[in-house]
Amino acid sequence: MSLIELLITLAIVGIVLMAGAGSFATWVGNTQIRTVAEAQQAGLRFARNEAMKRNTPVQIQFDADYRGWTITDVPTAAVIKQEAGLATYTQITTTAQPAAASVVVFDGLGRQTPLNNVAPITRLDVDAPNMAANDSRELAILISPAGGIRLCRPDRVAPDPAAC
Repeated sequence: MSLIELLITLAIVGIVLMAGAGSFATWVGNTQIRTVAEAQQAGLRFARNEAMKRNTPVQIQFDADYRGWTITDVPTAAVIKQEAGLATYTQITTTAQPAAASVVVFDGLGRQTPLNNVAPITRLDVDAPNMAANDSRELAILISPAGGIRLCRPDRVAPDPAAC
């Protein structure tokens, strides 16, 4: 192999790597969205399962940025579990519906129940605002009054099973 062939091969590899860099960044961003959404969903499910296991109301209180939460037994105010492992995902944002809601309380049957006239979270939207809208795969977590917790894609429409 001559030096010219080696340089041409390196140039082609460099061009291919540069072309794939944008796709890689999009993939990383979408993976971070999914990681945050699945972690939040797991926290909600853990709180619901604890409520049913203990047969007592259990609440999950999200931090202001929704990257951490505290799960507590409502009658005793005992902390069951705390999570702050999503603090490194600074590029990912979560917004709740209704706006500024940060609490979900599950009763002993696993259903959502209001606490102190505070509106519970019914939906969490997870997105990466620094990504182009057509590249970002936004996810949503729906929390039904019956206690169902579902991860879905707002950009899909029925009858797609991933649709919200």
